[in-house]
Amino acid sequence: MKEAAMLNFTLANAVEPFGVCFEGSSVAMTAAGPRAPVVYLEMEKGKVVWKLGGRNSMVRIKKLGVDLWCLGYVNGGEFPRTPIVIGGLQMEDHLLQFDLEKHRFGFTSSALLQGTSCSKFNFSSSDNLL
Repeated sequence: MKEAAMLNFTLANAVEPFGVCFEGSSVAMTAAGPRAPVVYLEMEKGKVVWKLGGRNSMVRIKKLGVDLWCLGYVNGGEFPRTPIVIGGLQMEDHLLQFDLEKHRFGFTSSALLQGTSCSKFNFSSSDNLL
């Protein structure tokens, strides 16, 4: 919230299921999505950090005269319906590797920062690995 205030985001009434939303007109756009504070997901006691920019942390709600950007995280509660902790929004345009045997998870920075996206990525070639 402090960083959003530094970017002059205007707080708005949240819409379900989100808890924090901002007026759409107060959020600037960049080539990699909304200009928003970076969210840092720390793993391994801070040794591994996954940085998520606005494209992977904000959801736009634009309908019926409403234009909002909402923080794209939802509290699943004490007894969540699904075991997913990292959602589709956070994973979009990141290359992820799930090693179930070794119980490990690997990831890249956003493909958008490399001028591509997962929808344009050529998975049959090793020439474009990030």
